[in-house]
Amino acid sequence: MNKDELRTDLVKMQPQFKVALPKHIPPDLITRTVSTEVSKNPKILDCSRDSIFLAVTEACQMGLVPDSVQGLGYLIPYGKKCTLIPGYRGLIMLVRQSGLVNSIQTSEIKEHDQFSVRKGTAWRLDHEIDITRDRGKTIGYYATAILPGGFADFEVMSESDVEEFLVKIGKKSSEVWKQWREEMAKKTCIRKLCKRLPMDPSKPEHTRLAAAMDYAEDSTVGMRFNQKVGEWMYSAGDPESDPGNDDLNERAEMPE
Repeated sequence: MNKDELRTDLVKMQPQFKVALPKHIPPDLITRTVSTEVSKNPKILDCSRDSIFLAVTEACQMGLVPDSVQGLGYLIPYGKKCTLIPGYRGLIMLVRQSGLVNSIQTSEIKEHDQFSVRKGTAWRLDHEIDITRDRGKTIGYYATAILPGGFADFEVMSESDVEEFLVKIGKKSSEVWKQWREEMAKKTCIRKLCKRLPMDPSKPEHTRLAAAMDYAEDSTVGMRFNQKVGEWMYSAGDPESDPGNDDLNERAEMPE
């Protein structure tokens, strides 16, 4: 497949993209963005047509534009397979759109930063940075959110926590983690934090967020179209959760 053939097929699939996308994202934006991504990374064209369109369709279903420039999502070629990887900025966008938080942010922690965490009845996280000196190497990551009502929640991971997590999920040698370690670690903090948010399965914005935050690098989770029942079904593969059938059914979403 060459770039022109891909663009032609993308234009043909715009009606399907429109069904999957939230109303604020026009399907032609997906076509333009994917074409740009291919120009930046021609190896995507070496992937199978089916894997490219599965990755793009799942991005649409999650409400994510696969735009690596903005860090919303990435189309990563693994040999002949194209895989979607939501970026941490994409997760932040979806969390904000969900209405579950007033604000959310994430950051790395450097060895010379002033950083403290207090838990108990009044959680508190303080992070002071001196921009006039070398901050040193990265020693950890965190994500914070201000919930409706003003309550603050946060998730912190040290580098040793990240290493333990990689072993747990079997990604110790993952090329994605090697190339984008800080981004992937920040995304993990966001995902852990989001698991505590009170999601409503009847709201599409919450379902999209659930699908995106549980989406693994190996593409084993996300939204799948079940041909037998004619529905988009949520498929989980999070190593830290094992939802039952009832949970999967609750988090399924029909096309709009």
